[in-house]
Amino acid sequence: MGRKSNRAKEKKQRRLEERAAMDAVCAKVEAANKLEDPLSSMAVFKKYDRNGLNLEIECKRVTALSPDSVEWAYELTRANMQTLYEQSEWGWKEREKREEMKDDRAWYLLARDADSSPVAFSHFRYEVQLESKVRRKGLGKFLIQILQLIANSTQMKKVMLTVFKHNHGAYQFFREALSFEIDETSPSMSGCCGEDCSYEILSRRTKFGEVSGHAHGGCCNAFSWVECIISVFYPSRLQRQQVTMRMRLKLKTVFVMYFMVSFLGLIYALMQLGGQRCDCSDQELSKDQQIAQLKGELQKTQEHIKTSELNKKTDIPRIYVITPTYARLVQKAELTRLSHTFLHVPQLHWIVVEDAPDPTQLVSDFLSASGLSFTHLHKLTPVDRKLQENDPSWLKPRGAEQRNEGLRWLREMGAAAKGKEVAALEEAVVYFADDDNTYSLQLFEEMRYTYRVSVWPVGLVGGMKFERPVVEDGKVVRFHTGWRPNRPFAMDMAGFAVSLRSVLTNPEALFDGNAQMGFLESSFLQHLVTIDDLEPKADLCSKVLVWHTRTEKPKMKREDALQKQGLGSDPDVEV
Repeated sequence: MGRKSNRAKEKKQRRLEERAAMDAVCAKVEAANKLEDPLSSMAVFKKYDRNGLNLEIECKRVTALSPDSVEWAYELTRANMQTLYEQSEWGWKEREKREEMKDDRAWYLLARDADSSPVAFSHFRYEVQLESKVRRKGLGKFLIQILQLIANSTQMKKVMLTVFKHNHGAYQFFREALSFEIDETSPSMSGCCGEDCSYEILSRRTKFGEVSGHAHGGCCNAFSWVECIISVFYPSRLQRQQVTMRMRLKLKTVFVMYFMVSFLGLIYALMQLGGQRCDCSDQELSKDQQIAQLKGELQKTQEHIKTSELNKKTDIPRIYVITPTYARLVQKAELTRLSHTFLHVPQLHWIVVEDAPDPTQLVSDFLSASGLSFTHLHKLTPVDRKLQENDPSWLKPRGAEQRNEGLRWLREMGAAAKGKEVAALEEAVVYFADDDNTYSLQLFEEMRYTYRVSVWPVGLVGGMKFERPVVEDGKVVRFHTGWRPNRPFAMDMAGFAVSLRSVLTNPEALFDGNAQMGFLESSFLQHLVTIDDLEPKADLCSKVLVWHTRTEKPKMKREDALQKQGLGSDPDVEV
């Protein structure tokens, strides 16, 4: 009797906890739905002025839009998506699609040109669509970034979307350019609950999205409750019900509830009741499970192959990387490591500037054999600005002359550009990458679409785990740093990128070689932007994608001793 009583109490407690969790979700959803304008606190995102486009961005409920605007959105969706729908198991259903796009709960994020004509939209339930004339100009990525900001500002945990597998361009865009991952609810990742489908569910977590403890591709106990913004293309209500029913037929002790409510169209929660596990979790993998796992491995391999094809892209903004370097025993090792990173970054041009009176043979030969697009420059640091043997590294600014030499080269190139070259330079980005740091490949895709100055955290710098810009409501408001946080731009050199357009139009923007300690970055950036203009990347500066690493200076005591005996290492062997 006692055991039954305890079990009843436990069940009651679980029900109370589940009800409290759902009440919390409902409260967030209700608060989000009361917003008059989700962009009111993000004024910097109400304009898109780059890559030859000058657009106004607005966010409105569907009920506030003119019928002509809604009809335009439907026609654009039909033109872009009908064939893709027809190639899937769902087919194109005109009446259902019109109902979805006119649903009273939906919101629209619209981009309009100078004539107030719409050119792109995100329907915050099902679509992101662009007119052909505004594609490949960074606008789609900009709209998705706004959705991510809205999700963060309302404490949502994910932005989720569904994309057809056979829509290769869109799939690649979301996976590679925007770093969306295959969600655990996607059919291909559901393990024993997976089925062959023509679509994938992708997601990108916000700063409020806790990473769950399960592995992708696990059993159906992988589902936990999350709040999400659903944007881009998502199947119709009937199709969602069909998918959910197929999942329920597979579950024995887990009930998955879709909480269908509206925030900017559609927010839903997945709830696992009781925390129970699927019966198959404690058994050996079935044949279907093994096949599902093998498919997952195959998909990872295919993704790797796709990544290796990135360097063939020519229709994306170029990144110009300026790297100061100087002769030392580890110089070639540092440049080798850095070049291997750059080989994986499409449309990258490396500007290597030596601190030397003339180009050295070592660096010249290295760059020629690197396989990279490069420019080799040199600029000697004046003796009074050089660090002496026993000086601490922070005593004087380093690399100022070399970075300015790289900027000089870019400005000369810009002045000589003609025709299409000018347009390409308008889209390009400049980054200052020291040869001893460590860089994630994702960092370069984050910076590729920079309007003026984009920023992100830097790890292992300033005697801290990381330094970063602090972001509130989509804007940088201060800097998290352990030393003089009130500097104009309290950031590390690795923590920002600049549009080449800003460099070319602000010739006075240079690094001050006489700047006091910690002010070198500020001496350059203060000519380009204010803190209000900074563009936070890396999930609103919540992810570290670059680390301030440094190779230890080799100790050559044994080498020195052998040299004195005439037995030193062969000087013709290049290290």
